[in-house]
This record gives sequence, structure tokens and C-alpha cells, in this order.
Amino acid sequence: KKGSEGLCQSMMARMMTLLEKDDSDPDKSFHRQDFPDAPQDHLERFVFGIAMMGPSKRKEFLDTEWLREWMCNNYYKLSLQNIVRINRYLVQIRSFDKAYLEVFVEFFCANMEQLTKSDVQDLTHT
Repeated sequence: KKGSEGLCQSMMARMMTLLEKDDSDPDKSFHRQDFPDAPQDHLERFVFGIAMMGPSKRKEFLDTEWLREWMCNNYYKLSLQNIVRINRYLVQIRSFDKAYLEVFVEFFCANMEQLTKSDVQDLTHT
């Protein structure tokens, strides 16, 4: 439960850089086998970690507008389950807006048969 506002903001800024460049090692300072996955493959776990960091899940200080825009433009790079979970964690940290969440309603309805019981439960809590 350790973490500070500055740490959360720095970590979010770094993830945005990685997502923007679509590369887990944009500076090419590591061997490719060290980071073979695309950064979005770890986005769900990353946002979960941000939500768990610090004494409270609320992170109103965190600017996630860029991330939400990225999600809308790049949802096809993520699994359906990851989209559900990322949106759930954004709600937990109080970093969302209603219009953003409404963008995904039609998408979730169109893919209802692929949702698991826990996905549906997360959606109802989002």
C-alpha cells in the first residue's frame, strides 16, 4: 500500500510514453527478449497496480484523459476481458467520465456472448 501522488503520476506518464510508441523499450536499452510483449499486454495489471497503490484507491489527482482516449482509439489491441477490467479500475480510482464509459456500452452489448460471469459482474460494478 505504499506509493505517492508523484509516483503514480510518474508511472502513468511512463506507461503513456510506452503506449504512444507502441514499444516496451522505446530507448532500445534492453535486449528484445527482455521485453517481448507489447505494453498494452500489461495495461490491465498496470492500472490495477495504480488502483492498489497508496492508502486509498481514489486517485482524482491522476490525469487519465490521454489513457481513456488511447483506449477508445486502440480497443482492438486489448482483449475484451482487459477492457472490462481497465474500465473497472478507472472507476475505482475515480478517473473517468460518463461519456467515456458510454462509448463502450454498444461494444459490450455486441460481444455479450464472449463475456464471462466475472466480466458481467465487473461491468455491473463499473
